[in-house]
Amino acid sequence: MTPEGPEVRSTTEGDVVVVAVAGDHDIATADEIRGAIDTALAAQHRVVVDLTPATFVDSTVLGVLLGARDQARDAGLGFGVLLGEGSATAVQRITEVTGLASILPLHDARDAALAGVRAA
Repeated sequence: MTPEGPEVRSTTEGDVVVVAVAGDHDIATADEIRGAIDTALAAQHRVVVDLTPATFVDSTVLGVLLGARDQARDAGLGFGVLLGEGSATAVQRITEVTGLASILPLHDARDAALAGVRAA
């Protein structure tokens, strides 16, 4: 966990809501992440979940991301996950180990994530 603790913060970039997830996240914070995503999708916004500031996510959070992907798809809205560039992080590794790297719409750069959800 970061010294400040886990944080979920939403910002709007035009028609896209970026949900930034910082620190360690597990079952204790999964509902907060789900709530931020649900709020954005209910308002008919495309969503990018920015995991670049996250240091750890567990299977509960991965389940939230899968559910959000399905919810966005069903609503006809774009959804993507930003993992960032550079060295492999624990979050990047867990998406690879679980096989979600081939299932979730992952992006290495913020501009690519924004463009990807707008094109979906």
